[in-house]
Amino acid sequence: MWKTEKGITLVALGITVMVMIILLGASMGTSNIIKTTQNQKIITNMVLIQNQIRIISDKADFYGSNSYYVGTPYAQSSEKTKFENILTQLEKTQGYLYILSQTDLATLGLSSILLSETEAYAVNYKTLEVIYSVGIESDGEILHRLSELGRRNTKRYIKLGGKE
Repeated sequence: MWKTEKGITLVALGITVMVMIILLGASMGTSNIIKTTQNQKIITNMVLIQNQIRIISDKADFYGSNSYYVGTPYAQSSEKTKFENILTQLEKTQGYLYILSQTDLATLGLSSILLSETEAYAVNYKTLEVIYSVGIESDGEILHRLSELGRRNTKRYIKLGGKE
């Protein structure tokens, strides 16, 4: 007589392990895609801010007055602690650095950009630099400036075989 044994076979165990590995790989890829999408959204927001700041800066230069600047001057802003370790001493004292609030973003026509408690954007009207307080991680480094992020994305683009 044949003895009946209960349990799973090695084949069933192997298939189960393979399915779990595939599901794990898919979920890891999804989280990476989500993070990349969030980073691209932040970079897009920074570019939108920079374009609006360029218009205001040109207007201020034309009329010879910084009264057109939108935002709170860095020295007077209650949000400046978010940028203490990011900015150079020269940027802090130059007079061209302004921090944008949610209301300022709306004034710029960018009310779709929503700020959390930890987020803030600073702009330099002289250099047209946009600085993000939280930063974006790229290759193990936290980058805050649009110019840094642009250089990093261009290098990555070239590395992947794209054309400039």
